[in-house]
Amino acid sequence: MQWRVMMVGALLVLALAGCQSMNESADALTRGAAGAAVGGLLTPLGGAAVDGSVVFQRRDNAATMVVHMTGGAPGVYRVVIHATGNCSSRNGFSAGAPWVTTGGAPIVITMATNTEGTATMSTRIPGLALQGPDGVFGKSVVIHEGSVGPLDAKPELPNGRIACAVIGTAPSMFR
Repeated sequence: MQWRVMMVGALLVLALAGCQSMNESADALTRGAAGAAVGGLLTPLGGAAVDGSVVFQRRDNAATMVVHMTGGAPGVYRVVIHATGNCSSRNGFSAGAPWVTTGGAPIVITMATNTEGTATMSTRIPGLALQGPDGVFGKSVVIHEGSVGPLDAKPELPNGRIACAVIGTAPSMFR
């Protein structure tokens, strides 16, 4: 539990970096300004034991996505932004299909865990917005097992989706 408080605290500091107040942070997010951040806490799906967080921070006409995951098996996973900000279904079907950007391609990032099933990954995504119709706010991030495989899902059927986070305001230290 202590690592979670420290991790979320660090993410909160990242989310507020460069802003002098909460109001300035909210204004920056609305404008898509550098330093603005959104994110969410991963919720396990389908009986997985995965935990962690996802944060997007805007900087220089791009967004940096930072994913921290624990509790997975050692191996390779795909981190995918999905169209619907809903992680309520047991198999992640509620997150919808992978989100297709204005450029016409879903965002799929590969991440590998260590021997304890833990991974921290950071990647820069050029042109990615935080807000608006082309932004990630209100979408979800789903962790998929394996480096390849289908990204679609059907209600109540196993599908390799093991964790989900709704992208909203920066995660709170208290869950």
